[in-house]
Amino acid sequence: MKTLTEEQLKKRRALARKYYWANREKRRALARKYYWANREKHLQRMKQSRLKHLEKRRAYDRSRYRDRQEEMRERHRKYRKENPERVKDIKLRSIYGLSLKDFQRLADKQNQCCAICQRKVALCVDHNHNTGQIRGLLCTRCNRLLGMVHDSITELQAVIRYLQTKR
Repeated sequence: MKTLTEEQLKKRRALARKYYWANREKRRALARKYYWANREKHLQRMKQSRLKHLEKRRAYDRSRYRDRQEEMRERHRKYRKENPERVKDIKLRSIYGLSLKDFQRLADKQNQCCAICQRKVALCVDHNHNTGQIRGLLCTRCNRLLGMVHDSITELQAVIRYLQTKR
């Protein structure tokens, strides 16, 4: 096999770079076409690779976090402080599937008041724990009240009867 001189290697690399940039979109289109034609095979290969290196990756992540724990905590605190709306939006979406805009629309619909006691305080989402369906927005006190009686109408009625007899 013929070995190339340094000058020949430089020329070849320059031509390769030129071709690379001149045909960038064409190569991307071909790569996308190949991916979609072989998607299942690709996904399976990626899954096997993830499983094969899972423990190694976890150990790396743990050591990296341990080494930079305080720095990362501080960065997260700073991000939460600088982006409270974004953080609230992410939390609402991940827990309830509700965007911040939807939350604000619901609060406006309730006149920014708790659906039970009608106080104008910070509101939280009340949802059915069995179905996940959002019932409305409540203040923390009323939301905890429902949680303590396990959303049970009979338990609430028993509490009302107790209060009426002990007046």
